Amino acid sequence: GTTLPIGNLNVNGGTGDTTTQDTTLSLTRTSSTANVLAAKLVLTAPSTYQQNLVFRIKTTASSAEDPSYYSDVMTLNYAGDVLIGNTVVNPASGFSNQRGFGYDNSTGNVEIAATSGNALTVGRNESSDGAIMTLRKESTVTHSFGSTDSYLLGNVGIGTTGPQSKLQVAG
Repeated sequence: GTTLPIGNLNVNGGTGDTTTQDTTLSLTRTSSTANVLAAKLVLTAPSTYQQNLVFRIKTTASSAEDPSYYSDVMTLNYAGDVLIGNTVVNPASGFSNQRGFGYDNSTGNVEIAATSGNALTVGRNESSDGAIMTLRKESTVTHSFGSTDSYLLGNVGIGTTGPQSKLQVAG
């Protein structure tokens, strides 16, 4: 509560620099077995001038309330980064054991990583044939992978990182 709201709905967590002052908006319902199903939107403050918006889901079936019953499933941090299912923006290039999605706002890099035996899957769920994935450089299509046609513009190397012809096989 606050006497000076900054919008139509203003939830104030209080004044201070500990998790006690994190502002939380909770959504709950009780199941037929008396378990409280819950999700929280939490404004956390890792420092006195930065804040993160964290989406937490209750992952333990219980009628009780405990912070350990929740998992952070998505974070929008103070730098504008997006973290889904992990705690880093670089789950694919910076770690060998992280999974999830990371968007680094400062560079525009997007990384997706899995820790199961499955790789990234991209699909086209439409009855007509066409492009499944298109790669671009500065809005110009450089590669296209489709259900009927696929192409790469430029040289392609197998066993080499610097192909000098349309197709160069080394080794």
